[in-house]
Amino acid sequence: MQLSRALRIKSKEIVAFVGGGGKTTALFRLAEELVAQNKRVITTTTTRIFAAQIKLAPAYLTLTPLPPSPLLNKIQERGRGLGEWGEVLAALAKHPHTLIIGAETEDGKARGIAPEMVDEIAALENVDALIYEADGARMRAFKAPADHEPVLTSSTTLLVPVVGITALEKKLDDAHIHRAEIVARLTGARLGARVTPQMIARVLASERGGLKNKPPRARVAVLINQVEDDAQLESARALARLLLGTDAIRWRLAQCAAQKIQSAKRIAASPRLSPRRARARACTARSNNY
Repeated sequence: MQLSRALRIKSKEIVAFVGGGGKTTALFRLAEELVAQNKRVITTTTTRIFAAQIKLAPAYLTLTPLPPSPLLNKIQERGRGLGEWGEVLAALAKHPHTLIIGAETEDGKARGIAPEMVDEIAALENVDALIYEADGARMRAFKAPADHEPVLTSSTTLLVPVVGITALEKKLDDAHIHRAEIVARLTGARLGARVTPQMIARVLASERGGLKNKPPRARVAVLINQVEDDAQLESARALARLLLGTDAIRWRLAQCAAQKIQSAKRIAASPRLSPRRARARACTARSNNY
């Protein structure tokens, strides 16, 4: 199954990837799939990105930091060619997937862009989707966020906490887990213990972990990554079952189901669909979200 289908990407989606275990690879894969669907996609980060990762994008544009401004409205009224957003639109016209970064740093990384810039760029008429990384993991498969993480924009419509299944059975220390001390604090585990599915589920479902700073209107889809064989697939399924059993995830599923039922009632009020067909459509959507 394509990642874009698994995540149920909608029109004008603003997707934030957080966590560890292959965020950047997943981000670029999602962008490629959307481009194949004739979408125009911006990728970016609100933190930092390695120079080697920049090369994964077919094209990139470096922006200088800008404060929030009414420039967006001028662009929409007068078209391409004004300021930084004119550069974005020009780049996107040539390359339907364009990575946007800030100034490069001395440590081989590039800075991200401000959340306000994410909001404005995503609102541009020619941008069909914007996908961004909101934290760092230092190439680790599993992490917990620091106090300053993640850097999310309020307009985010889909939050994707990511974990690599390869984190299982690794030692809970900084050599294997990013911010191991915070993971230990959230789970009650001791440093040096082996990482368990229960430990991962507790962090991902925590409002101080995978759900930290979640924008009020954002949907949540956990991505269990780095599954390469049957044994890892079974471990991933077991982890998914644990996540579905947590109060936080159950509540979000129930909330989603309630929204779908309300949608069905609105559909049933339409003369184009019978109540029976409306209920069937709602059940299908509800099961898909599970």
